[in-house]
Amino acid sequence: MKSLERARRAARDPFRVASWVAMLLLIPVSARLAFDVGIVWDEEASATYGDKVLAWFRSGFTDRGALDYADLYL
Repeated sequence: MKSLERARRAARDPFRVASWVAMLLLIPVSARLAFDVGIVWDEEASATYGDKVLAWFRSGFTDRGALDYADLYL
């Protein structure tokens, strides 16, 4: 019974309610803005490195290009 009372009190907590409202408002805003994001200065290098890592796995670990590409192997 005590846990039920504590749950009811928590549901009326204004900070908890405000957090839920903020989260429910931010989810669609975040989803909408995610499609407007462009490439930034380091994404090209990361994408190239990702392609090299995939090539390494696909080649059965014989294509070693990913192991010395820039400093991303660190």
